[in-house]
Formats: sequence, C-alpha cells, structure tokens
Amino acid sequence: MIERLVPVEGPYDLLRTLGPTKEGGDPSARIVDGAWWRTSWTPAGIATLCLKRVDIGVAVTGWGPGADWAVQQSPELLGMHDNLEDFVPPAALADVHRRNPGIRLGKTRRVLEVILRYIPAQRVTGKEAVQTYRQMCWKYGDSAPGPLDLRTPPDPQRVASMTYPEAHLLGMDRRRAETMIECCRRAKRLE
Repeated sequence: MIERLVPVEGPYDLLRTLGPTKEGGDPSARIVDGAWWRTSWTPAGIATLCLKRVDIGVAVTGWGPGADWAVQQSPELLGMHDNLEDFVPPAALADVHRRNPGIRLGKTRRVLEVILRYIPAQRVTGKEAVQTYRQMCWKYGDSAPGPLDLRTPPDPQRVASMTYPEAHLLGMDRRRAETMIECCRRAKRLE
C-alpha cells in the first residue's frame, strides 16, 4: 500500500472532476463514502487507487504492482496541473466555469483504457455500451488489488486475441470489434 496527500488550492470537487472516468455499473470503479475508487493498467502493472477529499487536499492510497506509478501520476488525474490563474474561459463557457469552480480537467495517461471504454459505445444506446463494457471487464479483466471487490479494466493483451464471435456475444458488431482488437494489438504504440 502506498499513500500520498495531494494538496489542493481553491475550490475542488473530487467527484465531479473524476465523473467522466466512470460509467454507471462500471466494475472497475466505484464511489464509497465519498471516496473514488478506480483500477487501471499502468506501465508497472495493475493498480487500484482510493482518492478521498480531505481538508487540505486529496488523500491518495494505492495497491498493486502499479500503485507507485498511479500514486505518482495522481495529481494529473485530479487535474492539479490546471493553471487557474491564467484561465480565461471563452464567453460561451464563462458562466459554466463561474457556477462550477471546483471542477478540474484531469488526465489518466491511459489512452487504451479510454479506447476500450468508448469503441463499444459507438452507434448503440448508453445502456448497451455500459453492459458491453461491464461484460468485457468480467471476461477480459481480473480481480483488482486492494480491499474492495473491483475488476480491472479489460486487459489489452487478452482483448487483442478476442475473436469476432466472442465480441458478438458481448454485443459488438464486426466493425467495432475489429477496431478494438486492432487497437489492442497496437497497444504499446498507442500508449
């Protein structure tokens, strides 16, 4: 287990900042008692993070072989590299920014995890996309390290060997399946 405190200056909304990284029913992420739990494949292996807002920042705890990498990268995930002093929103966003001062734009540095989440979501309903991603986590992911019962996102190496009939059983048409498989075959290059 690895721990770190990420200091926060100004207003900060952890749950709304990280909201775009989780879909409903996602077995690789969960919110428990205001803490954000998520798993991710890192260059060093799988990691589970628990991110919890505290008075002076965000307490970050990591488990698994990739925990050190994930904890070190957590300020970027939390959007702490946003320069709020120099940010002048365009007129169309000024009111939104004023009403939501605690939202930051974070980055995961895990391109393939985003691809594996959104390729199955093309040309289908949100409900179908969530169901496909959930099934992929159970079939092509693993149990995540840490105290919660989470699954990892789909393992790109395992998805790269998926056949079209397997993808079809998950609810994907041939074009989406082939695109996703090809992305996983080129995982190192994409990352």
